[in-house]
Formats: sequence, C-alpha cells, structure tokens
Amino acid sequence: MLLGTDAQGSITTEANDGINTPVYGAYGQSQPGASRLGYAGTLREQDSGWYFLGDYRIYNPVLMRFHSRDSLSPFGEGGLNGYAYCAGDPVNRIDPSGHSWLDWLLPAAGIALAVIGTVASLGALAAPTA
Repeated sequence: MLLGTDAQGSITTEANDGINTPVYGAYGQSQPGASRLGYAGTLREQDSGWYFLGDYRIYNPVLMRFHSRDSLSPFGEGGLNGYAYCAGDPVNRIDPSGHSWLDWLLPAAGIALAVIGTVASLGALAAPTA
C-alpha cells in the first residue's frame, strides 16, 4: 500500500488495489470506508470513526471534541475547555499527542532557533574580513 499525505499528515491518497482519495472535514470527519490511518496521520477506529491520539485520549470528529478532559486543563496549556480539539482551530493546528496542541509548538520553535543560530554562525565565519 502506498500512502500520500498533506501538510497536517492526513492521508489524502491510498494506492493498493485501486486509488482511494479520502476527504476530511475540518474536524476530521471522514467518509465511510476510509483508511484506519487518517486525519492528521492518527489511528482511526473503523466502526465508530473515533481517533486515538497519542495513546492518551479518544477524539470524536462528529462531536468535534475529546471524550475525556485534558490532564493539562483547566488553567494549564490545555486552556479553559479541556475537551476542545486544537483550541477550536483544526485548520491551522494539529494535536497528535492528545494533550494541548502547544505540545508540538515548543520543540518546533527550539529546532527553528537552532537552525537560525547555526546559519548565522556559519554566515559570520564565511564573511570576508578586511
């Protein structure tokens, strides 16, 4: 089986015996018969359509919320609504861990800053001196 994904990691093309192109709603709603791997690259339970995020919580795309409260809420990174998915903005955010969508942001920012620092250092070394 060959899988194609989008920027969020959602399966957009499946090539096996034929070609299947799943379509998702903003909150991960999918058509019947979609792959077990789906929205944001997460495992989907085929009978219920629920997603298992980070081996931690079950997400229901029909209700557009989690079945259990985020352990980081109510006043931590999970925000005031501990059942919300991506703080109500699934188009611009992902939540693969099942905790706050901010979980992936801090490591990504750290990597970006490290790359910027490396490029700046290499640029300073390569600059001609008088």
